[in-house]
Amino acid sequence: MKNTEKNYFTPGELAKLTGISKQILLYYDKNNIFSPSFVDDNGYRYYSLSQYFSLEILITMRKLDIPLQDIMLYLKNKNLHDLKKIYTSKLHEYQDKIKQLQQYESALTKRLSRLEKIESIRLNQIMLSEQSEELYYKSADIPLSITPKKRILKIAEYMFPHLKSKLLEDCVIGFQLNKDEFIQCQKLSQYNIFVQTADMNTNKDTDILKKESGLYLSLYCNCHYGLIDDDIKLNIKNFININKLSICSDVFVFPIRNYWSATTNSEEISQICIQVEYMKDSVQ
Repeated sequence: MKNTEKNYFTPGELAKLTGISKQILLYYDKNNIFSPSFVDDNGYRYYSLSQYFSLEILITMRKLDIPLQDIMLYLKNKNLHDLKKIYTSKLHEYQDKIKQLQQYESALTKRLSRLEKIESIRLNQIMLSEQSEELYYKSADIPLSITPKKRILKIAEYMFPHLKSKLLEDCVIGFQLNKDEFIQCQKLSQYNIFVQTADMNTNKDTDILKKESGLYLSLYCNCHYGLIDDDIKLNIKNFININKLSICSDVFVFPIRNYWSATTNSEEISQICIQVEYMKDSVQ
């Protein structure tokens, strides 16, 4: 007994020295992960003094989320090369995770910023402002003659790559409407959806929609999926006529508050943007 007290640790002593429980030591033993140096005739388990250092390695590597099988393999043949390899692999893994978390942080910051602006939006106030060029991925035409289910299927097919992505993409999603149908209050025959991501690849095998830089008429209004009341269209038309403007682009509709935060369609808010210019005879 005196020999074991001098040269070995009991499970309780080793657990106290390392801050883990005796139950974990027992689990390691039963699964042949980290077993005692010997077991006496009474079934008492004893760990050699040097096993403290092996357990220190095991505990530290588990903090790094290194698999137990990899730790067991390393403990059987400790060497500088393999330890550097383990550390390098985990470092690259953590760097990738940090990069992903930073991307999530950026995307959520932008989304939260847009949500915070919703409460201060003034509806139905027409404004003129200079806007910079923007690029979007554009869908094929989606005719309104097809059933709602088929329209959603087309939208879902287009959105699938963005939903499938492991990254939290900060997508700007909108609708493109025909300017003539819009301004004449005609029933829309079709529309397109468009998406803008942080990394716009103009070489991607898809249509690119360019929102040209220039003067834009814009306003915020209640509308659902780009379906805009005729009263709003008439107000826009009157504003254009009074200010002697001409329309230079199709209509861009950007959902600001949609099904993510709205319970009913009437709560949804979109921004309408139309590129305009002053008629030549109105310019002094």
